[in-house]
Amino acid sequence: ATPIISPGAIRTAKLTIVDGNFLDLSTLHFSFIVKNLSGANPLQPLDAIPHGWFRRMILKVNGATVEDISHLSRLESQISRFVSTNKRRNWGDAGHGWATLTDAGADAASSEIVYGSSQRVTWRPLSSGFLQMSKFLPMLGGAAGGLSIELEASDLTAAVNTAANHSASWQLEDLQVHCDSVQL
Repeated sequence: ATPIISPGAIRTAKLTIVDGNFLDLSTLHFSFIVKNLSGANPLQPLDAIPHGWFRRMILKVNGATVEDISHLSRLESQISRFVSTNKRRNWGDAGHGWATLTDAGADAASSEIVYGSSQRVTWRPLSSGFLQMSKFLPMLGGAAGGLSIELEASDLTAAVNTAANHSASWQLEDLQVHCDSVQL
Protein backbone atom coordinates (compact mmCIF):
# COMPACT_ATOMS: atom_id res chain seq x y z
CA ALA A 1 0.00 0.00 0.00
CA THR A 2 1.14 3.56 -0.70
CA PRO A 3 0.54 6.76 1.23
CA ILE A 4 -2.24 9.19 0.43
CA ILE A 5 -2.03 10.60 -3.09
CA SER A 6 -3.58 13.94 -4.01
CA PRO A 7 -2.96 16.73 -6.51
CA GLY A 8 -1.94 19.12 -3.74
CA ALA A 9 0.54 16.85 -1.94
CA ILE A 10 2.18 13.56 -2.98
CA ARG A 11 1.30 13.14 -6.65
CA THR A 12 3.17 9.98 -7.63
CA ALA A 13 2.76 6.44 -6.31
CA LYS A 14 5.45 3.85 -6.99
CA LEU A 15 4.44 0.22 -6.61
CA THR A 16 6.97 -2.61 -6.96
CA ILE A 17 6.42 -6.35 -7.31
CA VAL A 18 9.44 -8.54 -6.57
CA ASP A 19 8.68 -12.23 -6.85
CA GLY A 20 10.50 -15.52 -7.35
CA ASN A 21 7.99 -16.86 -9.86
CA PHE A 22 6.30 -15.72 -13.07
CA LEU A 23 3.77 -12.87 -13.05
CA ASP A 24 0.55 -13.33 -15.01
CA LEU A 25 0.21 -9.80 -16.41
CA SER A 26 -3.33 -10.52 -17.66
CA THR A 27 -4.48 -10.48 -14.02
CA LEU A 28 -2.77 -7.22 -13.00
CA HIS A 29 -5.17 -4.56 -11.72
CA PHE A 30 -5.25 -1.75 -9.18
CA SER A 31 -7.54 -1.05 -6.26
CA PHE A 32 -7.75 2.15 -4.26
CA ILE A 33 -10.05 4.31 -2.19
CA VAL A 34 -11.31 7.63 -3.54
CA LYS A 35 -12.17 10.01 -0.72
CA ASN A 36 -14.37 13.10 -1.08
CA LEU A 37 -12.83 15.74 1.18
CA SER A 38 -15.74 18.15 0.90
CA GLY A 39 -18.01 18.55 3.89
CA ALA A 40 -21.01 19.71 1.88
CA ASN A 41 -20.89 18.73 -1.82
CA PRO A 42 -20.84 15.42 -3.68
CA LEU A 43 -17.82 14.39 -5.77
CA GLN A 44 -18.66 13.23 -9.29
CA PRO A 45 -15.82 11.61 -11.27
CA LEU A 46 -15.81 12.41 -15.00
CA ASP A 47 -16.01 8.70 -15.79
CA ALA A 48 -17.23 5.65 -13.90
CA ILE A 49 -14.11 3.80 -15.04
CA PRO A 50 -11.50 5.10 -12.57
CA HIS A 51 -8.76 5.93 -15.07
CA GLY A 52 -9.44 9.66 -14.71
CA TRP A 53 -7.51 9.89 -11.44
CA PHE A 54 -4.16 9.36 -13.22
CA ARG A 55 -2.38 11.35 -15.90
CA ARG A 56 0.77 9.25 -16.38
CA MET A 57 1.90 5.65 -15.94
CA ILE A 58 5.46 4.34 -16.19
CA LEU A 59 6.19 0.60 -16.21
CA LYS A 60 9.72 -0.68 -15.57
CA VAL A 61 11.07 -4.22 -15.51
CA ASN A 62 14.35 -4.66 -13.63
CA GLY A 63 14.98 -0.91 -13.94
CA ALA A 64 14.41 -0.71 -17.72
CA THR A 65 11.46 1.40 -18.86
CA VAL A 66 9.16 -0.72 -21.00
CA GLU A 67 6.26 1.73 -21.20
CA ASP A 68 5.68 5.41 -20.44
CA ILE A 69 2.13 6.59 -21.07
CA SER A 70 1.45 10.32 -20.82
CA HIS A 71 -2.12 11.68 -20.90
CA LEU A 72 -3.25 8.32 -19.50
CA SER A 73 -6.82 9.33 -18.64
CA ARG A 74 -7.44 10.76 -22.13
CA LEU A 75 -6.10 7.66 -23.85
CA GLU A 76 -8.05 5.31 -21.58
CA SER A 77 -11.24 7.29 -22.17
CA GLN A 78 -10.79 7.11 -25.95
CA ILE A 79 -10.23 3.35 -25.86
CA SER A 80 -13.25 2.74 -23.62
CA ARG A 81 -15.52 4.49 -26.13
CA PHE A 82 -14.74 1.92 -28.83
CA VAL A 83 -15.89 -1.13 -26.88
CA SER A 84 -19.40 -2.47 -26.46
CA THR A 85 -21.72 -0.86 -23.97
CA ASN A 86 -21.78 -4.06 -21.90
CA LYS A 87 -17.98 -4.11 -21.50
CA ARG A 88 -17.93 -0.41 -20.67
CA ARG A 89 -20.75 -0.94 -18.16
CA ASN A 90 -18.84 -3.79 -16.48
CA TRP A 91 -15.62 -1.73 -16.25
CA GLY A 92 -17.57 1.19 -14.77
CA ASP A 93 -19.38 -1.05 -12.29
CA ALA A 94 -15.98 -2.20 -10.97
CA GLY A 95 -15.14 1.48 -10.60
CA HIS A 96 -17.52 4.21 -9.46
CA GLY A 97 -20.70 2.84 -11.00
CA TRP A 98 -22.92 4.50 -13.56
CA ALA A 99 -25.68 6.97 -12.81
CA THR A 100 -26.70 6.65 -16.47
CA LEU A 101 -25.33 4.72 -19.46
CA THR A 102 -27.43 3.65 -22.43
CA ASP A 103 -26.46 2.21 -25.80
CA ALA A 104 -26.40 5.75 -27.18
CA GLY A 105 -23.26 6.30 -25.10
CA ALA A 106 -23.53 10.09 -25.09
CA ASP A 107 -25.51 10.12 -21.83
CA ALA A 108 -22.86 8.34 -19.73
CA ALA A 109 -22.46 9.81 -16.24
CA SER A 110 -20.77 8.29 -13.22
CA SER A 111 -22.29 7.95 -9.79
CA GLU A 112 -21.45 10.56 -7.16
CA ILE A 113 -19.49 10.01 -3.97
CA VAL A 114 -21.42 11.59 -1.10
CA TYR A 115 -19.67 14.40 0.79
CA GLY A 116 -17.31 13.27 3.51
CA SER A 117 -17.34 9.64 2.36
CA SER A 118 -15.15 7.35 0.27
CA GLN A 119 -15.45 4.53 -2.23
CA ARG A 120 -13.15 1.59 -3.06
CA VAL A 121 -12.68 1.03 -6.79
CA THR A 122 -10.76 -1.36 -9.03
CA TRP A 123 -9.20 -0.58 -12.39
CA ARG A 124 -7.21 -2.35 -15.09
CA PRO A 125 -5.38 -0.12 -17.60
CA LEU A 126 -6.60 -0.68 -21.16
CA SER A 127 -3.95 1.41 -22.91
CA SER A 128 -0.91 -0.53 -21.72
CA GLY A 129 0.36 -2.78 -24.48
CA PHE A 130 2.75 -4.42 -22.03
CA LEU A 131 -0.06 -5.42 -19.67
CA GLN A 132 -2.25 -6.66 -22.55
CA MET A 133 0.28 -9.35 -23.52
CA SER A 134 -0.99 -12.77 -22.54
CA LYS A 135 2.47 -13.95 -21.48
CA PHE A 136 4.01 -14.76 -18.13
CA LEU A 137 6.73 -12.35 -16.99
CA PRO A 138 9.71 -14.20 -15.45
CA MET A 139 10.88 -12.46 -12.29
CA LEU A 140 14.33 -14.14 -12.25
CA GLY A 141 14.03 -15.56 -8.76
CA GLY A 142 13.44 -12.16 -7.20
CA ALA A 143 17.11 -11.24 -7.64
CA ALA A 144 16.50 -8.32 -10.00
CA GLY A 145 14.54 -5.11 -9.51
CA GLY A 146 11.15 -6.63 -10.30
CA LEU A 147 8.18 -4.91 -11.90
CA SER A 148 7.83 -1.25 -10.97
CA ILE A 149 4.74 0.83 -11.71
CA GLU A 150 4.58 4.60 -11.21
CA LEU A 151 1.22 6.35 -11.33
CA GLU A 152 0.97 10.14 -11.31
CA ALA A 153 -2.25 11.74 -10.07
CA SER A 154 -4.29 14.05 -12.30
CA ASP A 155 -4.69 17.73 -11.57
CA LEU A 156 -7.30 18.68 -8.98
CA THR A 157 -10.07 19.55 -11.45
CA ALA A 158 -9.06 17.26 -14.34
CA ALA A 159 -10.77 14.17 -12.91
CA VAL A 160 -14.06 15.48 -11.57
CA ASN A 161 -17.16 17.40 -12.57
CA THR A 162 -16.55 20.99 -11.41
CA ALA A 163 -20.09 22.28 -11.93
CA ALA A 164 -21.79 24.33 -9.22
CA ASN A 165 -22.50 22.45 -6.00
CA HIS A 166 -19.95 19.72 -6.80
CA SER A 167 -16.78 18.98 -4.89
CA ALA A 168 -13.36 19.25 -6.52
CA SER A 169 -11.50 18.19 -3.39
CA TRP A 170 -10.34 14.56 -3.40
CA GLN A 171 -7.54 12.19 -2.49
CA LEU A 172 -6.61 8.57 -3.24
CA GLU A 173 -5.81 6.21 -0.39
CA ASP A 174 -4.63 2.62 -0.01
CA LEU A 175 -3.46 2.23 -3.63
CA GLN A 176 -2.62 -1.43 -4.25
CA VAL A 177 -1.55 -3.51 -7.22
CA HIS A 178 -2.86 -7.07 -7.53
CA CYS A 179 -1.27 -9.70 -9.77
CA ASP A 180 -1.19 -13.50 -9.85
CA SER A 181 2.15 -15.22 -9.29
CA VAL A 182 2.57 -18.51 -11.15
CA GLN A 183 5.16 -21.17 -10.39
CA LEU A 184 6.13 -23.20 -13.46
